[in-house]
Order: sequence, then structure tokens, then C-alpha cells
Amino acid sequence: MLEKQEKRRHVRVPYYHSLQYGMHSLTFSLPQKFLRNADILDISSGGVRIRTISLETNFEIGSILFLNIPIPRMPIIIPTLGKVRWIKLDNNKTRQIGIEFTMSN
Repeated sequence: MLEKQEKRRHVRVPYYHSLQYGMHSLTFSLPQKFLRNADILDISSGGVRIRTISLETNFEIGSILFLNIPIPRMPIIIPTLGKVRWIKLDNNKTRQIGIEFTMSN
């Protein structure tokens, strides 16, 4: 049986934390209440995989998102931008989203 080839350029590591995200075009001009919550599942130097509620995901592949990524056990949040590379429906309530980092603020 053939094994599936790994296409990733960066090693993923488990990283179970919450984060806030929003559409890039909205984030800088609207208040905090327009940011959504999600759970980080894993992270690499190239991107992050998150899980969010399906009803909150009104964007598509190619959308640019603003992400607030927390550093564990420290009061530090790293703001960054990422591009949605893929979206996978987990069930009727959640989706996994692959986001490639594009630049940091």
C-alpha cells in the first residue's frame, strides 16, 4: 500500500489554545466585537490549523484573515495575517481551516 506523501514545507506541532480571528478588511476598522473565537489545533512556521463554528465562517479559500495568536503562559498575543488555504467541514457545527501565514504586523 502506498503511503500518502506529506506536501507541507514546515513541521506541524500540536498547539491547543484559543485565538481570535477576523476578516482582514474588517478587523482594522471595526471594534473587537467583530472578532470571532476559534481553537488552534496545530501550528508551524508556515501556518496554523484552527477549528471554528461553521456558522461563523463566512469566508472562502483565498480570504485574508487577521489572527491574534497567544503565547502559552505569557501575557503576549502575536497579531498576524494569514491566507485561507483550505476549509474542511468536521460536522454540522464545526470546520477545520488551514491558514498560511502571509506577514506579521
